[in-house]
Amino acid sequence: MRYFLRKLSFFFVLLFLLFLITVYLIELLIYINTDSERYLLQADWHIKHPLQNDILIIGNSRVFVQIDGKLLSKILGVKCYALAQDGRDSKVLWNKFKVYLNNNQAPDRVVFQLDPSFIPTKSINDNTFYGKNDYISYLFMDRLNINSVFSKELGFEKYDEYFPLVRYVHYPELFDKHLFRRSAPVTDEGFYLDSSLAFGTSPKFWFWNDNPIGQSDWSHPDKISGKISFSYVDSFRIYCKANEIDLKFIYPPQSYISYCRVDSTLIDEMIVYAKKYNLSYKNFNSTKFNDTSLFYNHMHLNHKGASLFTYELGNYLLGN
Repeated sequence: MRYFLRKLSFFFVLLFLLFLITVYLIELLIYINTDSERYLLQADWHIKHPLQNDILIIGNSRVFVQIDGKLLSKILGVKCYALAQDGRDSKVLWNKFKVYLNNNQAPDRVVFQLDPSFIPTKSINDNTFYGKNDYISYLFMDRLNINSVFSKELGFEKYDEYFPLVRYVHYPELFDKHLFRRSAPVTDEGFYLDSSLAFGTSPKFWFWNDNPIGQSDWSHPDKISGKISFSYVDSFRIYCKANEIDLKFIYPPQSYISYCRVDSTLIDEMIVYAKKYNLSYKNFNSTKFNDTSLFYNHMHLNHKGASLFTYELGNYLLGN
């Protein structure tokens, strides 16, 4: 009986070891695939460019959707890249920026989205692990030291870091893509994944294209309020000053009807902050953007509006 139990135990130990080896080999393959490919879109913490990006535009979807990186690069004659993340704030982008600097040369200029959707302490996604699917391949063993950024958010689980593959339970399509290096034609977020990612963004591939905002939605924008926190803006400002990088702040356009519902004290705080440190701050909002044909929703321009804004941003950065 004792011999049988010993053999049985030995069998289960071998089986367990075989399981662990298989799982870790799968993890290694995922690591190799996702660390060498650029098809992950905004979850590009790992991207290693062969050439320097001269200008980085830092922000959330209001940068990623509204600035055509390829067009802006053509206007300015230098390489521009949108380092952005949907629904995220300056804390996440500061960490993403640090990882970017580990793999790329520092830019000559940083254009930073200074608006209430990017820097309030309270936002629509506050305290929730928004866009977990964007980070899922990096969570195991905290590959990029980013887990601390998300660990206090609802939806982040310890097993995401320590139990291989469990984090893919609700993301079978991502598991298939990461393991077999498949490129997705269109994701749930609604954009194509292609070589335009070399610029970090390409609005023409977003699913809304030139669709205008519906008239029924146009007259009911949300009021934007909150409490401003400049802590991570300070991180960017201090880094840029120490490394002689030109830093410019921008407020990308939103529908003018919604801009008029932004708490004016938020705008005043941002203007005062920029003046305090003698930094340029350009607010692109004007009555020009009281036009339904330029927007997909109140906070995001469609392709037509993004092209218009990209030209305006290019002229501004050229000094025109």
